[in-house]
Amino acid sequence: MADPSRPAMSGARVPHRLFENKVHERPRQNSDMGAAVPPEQVWERGIAIGDWTVRVTHGSIANASDIDALSEKLDIPLPEMPFLHNALALEHQPSGFAYCFDAARALQCVDGVRAEQQLAPVECEPVPGAARQARPHRSLSRSGIQVAYAKEWGQSRRAALAAQGGPSAPLTSTKQYDWTYSSTWPGMPGAAAPADVHDRRPPASDSAWRDAFQLGTDPARDRIPVERLGAAQGEPILFYDDIVLYEDELGDNGSSLLHVKVRVMPTSLLVLQRFFLRVDQVVFRLFDTRLFVPFDEPAPRVIRDASRRTARTTCRS
Repeated sequence: MADPSRPAMSGARVPHRLFENKVHERPRQNSDMGAAVPPEQVWERGIAIGDWTVRVTHGSIANASDIDALSEKLDIPLPEMPFLHNALALEHQPSGFAYCFDAARALQCVDGVRAEQQLAPVECEPVPGAARQARPHRSLSRSGIQVAYAKEWGQSRRAALAAQGGPSAPLTSTKQYDWTYSSTWPGMPGAAAPADVHDRRPPASDSAWRDAFQLGTDPARDRIPVERLGAAQGEPILFYDDIVLYEDELGDNGSSLLHVKVRVMPTSLLVLQRFFLRVDQVVFRLFDTRLFVPFDEPAPRVIRDASRRTARTTCRS
């Protein structure tokens, strides 16, 4: 729970202002094949409400230059559809508190990226302190997940190699990284814009999300009040948006999707970032990060909740 130090309006609905504008445009170009490439536009929309500002940037799928730069920086291939301009940022002007959700930083939390670019993940299950310092090595894919037909394919491949007089040793991957792009990165405190994919400097802190928040001590107060968020409360939604950060179809074996959405009401705002993974006939996985900011308390604060759920499915032949 973060606590920007500034009294807020209590018992009153704070004024708000909606905005939308273009923040970036790359002129029309010709591709290497001579075809016209449409101009790249990035739009920003959001709401300023009381001392808080919510900004959402929208752009198209990343261009080849940005994809190559980030892939080289992280030393892994990127998902099929990275939206590197898309981002959601919160800012509290009096205290300087800021928080940003973006694709580049989320991908820095994927297992197998270059060590100096790695960001520490949220560990949702209690683990000993020493275990947080070194993540366990996983064979083949760093996620430990294989497609449903992996065993049969491996046996068939080894049999074919043996028939040709080749080696029949177990198959190994040439580059070990999490091919499902599973990320438990909960957002970046202290940032109000997406990471620069062309900046090769290591992150200043690999666990900023941990340093900016304190563990809640009061179960009744230090929680997201879901009873305030239902339709029965009758609060209008002043602003809403939902953006995709990255997506991959996993070679037609499922889906990996990271997206973030926000809704702002007269008395509070709620952010949900969700990573969803489906590997057909193998596993489902969810990682959720929620931020709740009440506007009607004497001192403003940010409540963050992170949760992870996994369900394995049964393969049927």
